[in-house]
Amino acid sequence: MRREISGVEPACGGGVCSVGRGRGRGWGDSGSTLLLVPAATMVVLALAAIAVDLSMVHAARRDLVAAAGRAVDDAVMSLDQAGARRGEFDRLDVVRARRIVEFELAAARLSGPIVDGPRVTAGPGRSLHVEVAIEVDHLFGSAVPGFGGSDRVRVDVGAELVDR
Repeated sequence: MRREISGVEPACGGGVCSVGRGRGRGWGDSGSTLLLVPAATMVVLALAAIAVDLSMVHAARRDLVAAAGRAVDDAVMSLDQAGARRGEFDRLDVVRARRIVEFELAAARLSGPIVDGPRVTAGPGRSLHVEVAIEVDHLFGSAVPGFGGSDRVRVDVGAELVDR
C-alpha cells in the first residue's frame, strides 16, 4: 500500500516507513560537503608531502650506506706497505685509507652535501670504520607548517679484511 503525503514519497525498507527528502539526509546537511571536501583534500595533500619527503630521506640514507660501503671496502685493502715488506700483514695504512674514502665519496652521486666526515678509524686487526653525514633538503617540507628544513643523515659502516 503506497500513500503520498504532500508530494513527498515515503522510503520503505524492512517494513518500516520513514518520510524524508533523499536517502538518509537530514534537512540541514546539504552544505557540509562544501566544507569537508576541501579540508579533507588539504589533509591528504599534507600527508602526501610528508610521505614524499620522508621517502627522499630514506632513499638518501640507502644511497649513502651504499657509497660508504663501497668506499670502506676499497679502503680496507690499503695495507701498511712498510709493515707488509717486513711480513706484517695485520696493519692498515689509515692515511691512505682516508684518501681512498674521500675520493670515493666525492665521486659518488649523493643526495646532499657532506656536512660531517668522513671519519676513518682503524679498528682491531684489519678492520676499518667510516662515519659520514649528509644534509638532505625536503622537497615539500617548507609548505607544511612545522616540517620544513632538512634532515641530517648519518651512517657508520665498517669492513674487515680476512684471510681465505
